[in-house]
Order: sequence, then structure tokens, then C-alpha cells
Amino acid sequence: MIRTESINMEQLRAEVVGELPFGLWCVDYERRVLTCDNKFCDIIGEIRTSYTFEQLSSLVRSDYRNVVMMMFNEVMESGQFDMTFPIANKWVQVRMLRIMPEKHVALGYIMEAKEASVPSSADNEEAFILVTKSNQLLHRVFDKMMEFESEEVLNDILSDLMSFLGADRISMLKYDDLKGDIACTHGSTKYGVESRIGILKDLTPDSIPSLWGNIEVGKMTIIEDVTKLSSDALLEVDALCNYNAKTMVIHPLKIKDRVVGFFIVDFILAHHDVREHEKKIIKALGACVEYVMYVCEKEKKQHSEHEQLLAVVKNAPLGYLSMRITYDKDNMPHDLIICKSNHVFEKMIQVEGIEGRMMSEIVGKEVKHLMQVCHEVARSFETTTSKIVDDFLYCNGVSLSAMVILAGYNEFVCFATPTSSILYTMVHNLSSGLHDNTLSKELQHKVRTYLNTIVGFSELMKDEEDECIKDEYIKIIKDNADELINVTNIKDEIDMESQKTNATQNEVEKELEKPTILVAEDTESNYMLVSYILKNQYNLVWAHDGIEALDMYEKIKPDLILMDVRMPRLGGLSATSKIRETDKTTPIIALTAFAFESDKSKTLEAGCTDFLSKPINVSVLKSTVGKYLKK
Repeated sequence: MIRTESINMEQLRAEVVGELPFGLWCVDYERRVLTCDNKFCDIIGEIRTSYTFEQLSSLVRSDYRNVVMMMFNEVMESGQFDMTFPIANKWVQVRMLRIMPEKHVALGYIMEAKEASVPSSADNEEAFILVTKSNQLLHRVFDKMMEFESEEVLNDILSDLMSFLGADRISMLKYDDLKGDIACTHGSTKYGVESRIGILKDLTPDSIPSLWGNIEVGKMTIIEDVTKLSSDALLEVDALCNYNAKTMVIHPLKIKDRVVGFFIVDFILAHHDVREHEKKIIKALGACVEYVMYVCEKEKKQHSEHEQLLAVVKNAPLGYLSMRITYDKDNMPHDLIICKSNHVFEKMIQVEGIEGRMMSEIVGKEVKHLMQVCHEVARSFETTTSKIVDDFLYCNGVSLSAMVILAGYNEFVCFATPTSSILYTMVHNLSSGLHDNTLSKELQHKVRTYLNTIVGFSELMKDEEDECIKDEYIKIIKDNADELINVTNIKDEIDMESQKTNATQNEVEKELEKPTILVAEDTESNYMLVSYILKNQYNLVWAHDGIEALDMYEKIKPDLILMDVRMPRLGGLSATSKIRETDKTTPIIALTAFAFESDKSKTLEAGCTDFLSKPINVSVLKSTVGKYLKK
């Protein structure tokens, strides 16, 4: 069990708030003791750094004392504390930063505040409590919305609203305007109360005509006593799987005037008089639910469009290639990693399974030319979105032209087509030799004979659609090319060039021996910082979010992963959990802006090997990575 006396508050202050005018406090709810830093003492005008709850209560002005202490005692249950109140003659704002329920510990801050526009009389305690609880609820919901992963946050928002209202069940129903049906997708219930999820079926707007009329115009429906409904109205309520609710609230959900669903709040055990402040909270959280649904809907649409585009690209008659530049220890362009390709491109260069591989592994010395092309495109991207490049890539006797597009930070998309072959280059060189009479008469005759065959069948291939006939032409061309190489002693030159290529390849392989680190980070500046710290010792690959991290992990199988906890589309902890389903050994180091024990526990539970807090400490990052990669 963690004890507050074991916490160095001044060290904690230096790590969390620095020079900001906040005082820090830490509460052990099991011992009912508050520990604080010196700034806390300065703000409230006291000298002690430790208070019992009784001592703390005595500091609060009498007309606020009961309310403040009641809310303070409920922190472990509510998960929130955000109040402005007077201590002696000074107004302060006190807010909780982090709660560790498993250790019965909460951490927060205090700062000076202007006199609040809240009731200051003990006669208005109830109103004060309502205002405070409402603010805490909204704070909690907004915090969850900032870190939500997909639709997972919807259940949390609904659960918070149910608890605030003291309801027994809350259900969210989505409306599919294409199919015309309604389904219960999210919700929360008290223990022993049956959920509508998976039960409510075959519901349509026609099943609930009166209620649907209110939903279409954005009107909240409050049924204070279900038993007093007319028979027609009762049929509509029963269609919603009423389960003997006594009071029901039905709130519409709309996105840009389009009905996307509604949620139902049920009071089953007793009737409930829905008050004005509760209506406001329902509307506010309804707006939060609508926003989350809008974001999720937009993400699904973008993902669908992205998948459709990829499907088109992968099956298009053009070669498709996506790649990124990697950098050496001097921060110079070193190689290109292939992110995606289609079968047409792989067929063009006669290499299969290139995704996740280094370009140097496939084409050797041509990498420098490719990187030069990419840099030219990047430099001109402000005025030009694409560039057509002849001889963009040369591999296995095939020369490609390509349209190169800078698709994102350091990512280049290429649409490629064959332009010429090694045979045409050979024809040009040998033709020059014939013209200059550098070859003997006999050799010239043989060369012309072979060249004539090669050029002739190459021209025939352009218009031939039958693949079997093309294969016959290719065999004839290859046989004549081999003979041409033999008679001109070109083979010796090619062998020498091959040796040079092998030497270059050996140098590349030495670089590739460096461990590869996958950096999952949505912020470019944070990635650049990590890159500058680690680039000399490791090959770095950047993933912009959790989904891309999973994709890159499958392709490159990194030696270590630096995983940011909070990322769009899919968070770092969720991505880690998915990796750990099949991989228990690859080190995964979590990076987070929070440095509390609860955060570390969450990362370890998700499967992370270690934990580093932001801002990143250079020496700590190097030593931690080195520990797992034996550097």
C-alpha cells in the first residue's frame, strides 16, 4: 500500500507543474490524511504540510464546510473533484488531477481564485451540490472524449449520465437510414437490470410513430408515469422493450439535422421527477454522444474510402508503390522502406513479397537515384503535387517510369509503368560501337544479326496480347541477348559490375544489421526528437497512429517498439494488446505524458515491457532502449 508520507511532494511538484502557481496535494483516503507541498501552504496561509480530514475541514469557511467535505469524501466513488470555495478569507480552486482507486490515493492541485458565482449560504447547499456535481460530470465526460478510442467511450458517457441521474438503465439506439431499422448498440444498467442490447429487435420508425415524430424534430420525450399512458402510447413503449419502467426519458440524437438514433433513460424501481438541471445535463451529454458518433462515422467513412482506394490501386493496370526514406547515423538519407505495393508492380520488377523490405535489398545501387528523386519531389511539393520521372527504377532488366507523389511526411506514392529494358540500353551502346568501327567485321555481322532479332521481337511484344506468345518472344530475346553478351565479351564487364554491386550490398547489409525501432507517435515533433536521439544507433520507422503501427509491425517485425499511449484511430495500449496476442517477446516501451503509478500499471497490464514519461529525458531514453537492445 502506497503511503502519502513516502511521496516527495517537492520532487513531484518539479516533475508535474514546475514553476506554475499551483500547489500540489496528495490524499490517502484509507488513512484520511492530506499531504501537500510548500506552495499549497503559501496559498492557504498555513505552515504545516500534512492534515487530517478534521484539520482540513476546519480550514474551509463554515458556510461551505459541509458541502466541500461531503464532495471531498466522495472522490473515490465519483472520480472527480473540482470546486471553488473560500478558505478563511481567500478563495481557492481545488481540482483532482489523478485518482488511484486501487491504492486509495488521489492527487490534485490548488490555486488562488476569484470569488465564485455560486451560492454562499448554507441554505443553498443543495443548489451548490447540484452545480458542483454537474461540473464534475461534464469535466469527466470531456476528459474521456479527449482520449477516446473509437466508440468505446460511448458506454462510459452513458454510464456517467445514468449514475448522475440515479437511473436504473440507459440504452443508446442507432438508426440506420439506409435499412430503415433501429438497433440497441450501447448502454449501461444497474446490477440485476436487464439490458436492451441484443434483445431489442425488428424496431423501425413505424413501430413508434408518435415517439419518432418527437425524435425527428429534436424534442426530448419525458414519460413521468408509464402506467398512465393510453393503450396506443403503451404499445410504442412496449416496442422499446419497456421491462416495467416507471419513468422514461427519450432523447433524440442528430447529426446535421439527420436522425442517427436516440437514447432512453429508465427509472424502474421508483418514479422520478425529471428536474430542469437534469434536462440540461441530458441535453449536454446528448451533444457529447452526437459528437462522438459524428467522429466515428467520419472515421468509418474515411476508412471505407481508403480501403476502396487501395482496392482500386492494387487491382489497377499500373504499378503502385508506397515507400519512406530511412536515415543513417549522420541523418543522411540511407535507404527506402517499402510500405505498400500491388501485384502489377511486383510483376514488373519480377520480385514478390516486397512490402516491409528495404529497397536496397531489391535494387542495390539504384537506391541513391530513387532517394534523389524523392527529395526533388519533396522540395517542389509546395508548388507541384507530383512529378513524372523517366528511369525511376531499374530492376531485373526492367526500367520503369513513374509519377511520384509526396503523400505525407516522408511518404512517397508512385504509379509506375515499364519504359525500356536492359536490351534497349545494350542496343544503344553496341550501335555506337558499330558506328565507330571499334568491332571487327565478323563481330559486327554477328552483333547486327542478334540485334536485329532482339529489336524485332521486342517490337512484336508491344502489340501482342497473348501471354503464351509473349513468353515465346521473351525466350527468343533472352537467348539472343546471351549470345550477344558472349560474342562481345560484355559478360566480363557485367561480372565486374556485379562485384561492385555486391560490395555495395555488403555495406548496406552492415547498416541493416542495426536494430530496427518502430516509433508509434502521432506528433511529428515528438518523432523528430526521438529520431535525433536514437538515429545514430538504430534504424527508425515511423507510424502515425495505432492502426498504422500494427500494419508496420506485421511488415517489418521491429526489434523494439516505442509506443505513444494516446494516438488517434487506435490508442497505444489497444495496439499493444493486439500485438501481444501473438508476440510476447518484442520489447514495447510506453511513452506517456502522465507519470503516475496508475498509468504505469495500465501500460504493464496492456503488455508493455517498460514505461517512460514525457517530456523525454535523453539519457533515460537511450539507456532504456539500450537495455533491451544490448547497446
